[in-house]
Amino acid sequence: MSTLSPRLSLKRPDDTDPFITQDFVDNYNKLDAAPGVHICTSGTRPAWGSSQAGRTIFLTDHKCFQYWDGSAWQSERAATGLFAGGAIFDATLNKNSVATYNLLNFTTPRPCTLAIVSSMTASCDSRLTQSVTGRIVYDGGDVLLGGYSDVIRFVGDVQYGGSSDTFLTFTMIGIVNVTAGAHTLGNKVIVGSYNTSIVLRGIKTIGVMGVYASNQIL
Repeated sequence: MSTLSPRLSLKRPDDTDPFITQDFVDNYNKLDAAPGVHICTSGTRPAWGSSQAGRTIFLTDHKCFQYWDGSAWQSERAATGLFAGGAIFDATLNKNSVATYNLLNFTTPRPCTLAIVSSMTASCDSRLTQSVTGRIVYDGGDVLLGGYSDVIRFVGDVQYGGSSDTFLTFTMIGIVNVTAGAHTLGNKVIVGSYNTSIVLRGIKTIGVMGVYASNQIL
């Protein structure tokens, strides 16, 4: 009586089986459909069991490899994607004002976690005092790591006789869960209530794409 191979379910006849050409055709079709790396999309991944543990697939829509651990699909620990952008603004922002700047449009083919680091440079009349709050903005929404905003304060010296500016640079950090598709990344600048304006000199940002989404376990 014929049996099936454990991985590809190829038919293995014994001496009692008749010669049936279709059995060979079916085996060849299965071999052709199962090369070293199985090619598919995220919506057509094969339904494998424990015998296929360790087999690898390539997802043409996500542009990445995954492997089957015997019960679930796992992502490889591969190279990390980077997105970067920046701009010089030299924009004057008045007290009690809020300005949002888009720095980067990016597209990711798969869900992931994005670690974001931004730096912002601002200047203020060295004789005056003002506070500046910075926030990362992802797809139009504020990103607060730790539940608070990053802030700098210019502490003016009224006895200073000149009018030169004081420059300060500070860093903003955030983490967001990203869905597959197109997204935007930028920053929000909030100027405090002290009686002076500031000049936003520029912002630069880097997004590091994690291979694993936050709901996956390393």
